[in-house]
Amino acid sequence: NATSFPWATFFVNVTGCLLIGIIGALIERSVPYHRHLYLVGSVGFLGAFTTFSAFGLETISLLRNQQSLLALMNVGANLVLGFVAVVVGRFLATQL
Repeated sequence: NATSFPWATFFVNVTGCLLIGIIGALIERSVPYHRHLYLVGSVGFLGAFTTFSAFGLETISLLRNQQSLLALMNVGANLVLGFVAVVVGRFLATQL
């Protein structure tokens, strides 16, 4: 339904942010920093897992269906909670 909040995409994006925080911190801690390993291990793998294109399409769909508040909530929730999830992931990795 184009007028409901895109929960599945939101969940995958926030989960991906949590995982990238964990993986990024673990890579930094366990091996000498190597940019290519970091990019492949975190950004490459998790970039394929998360759904930024679906997020964009769903947000536009909400706007086209006069659901501006849901669209704004979608953008805000993905940005804020995604960032928080990365921070939490990095914190969790330091506890391992």
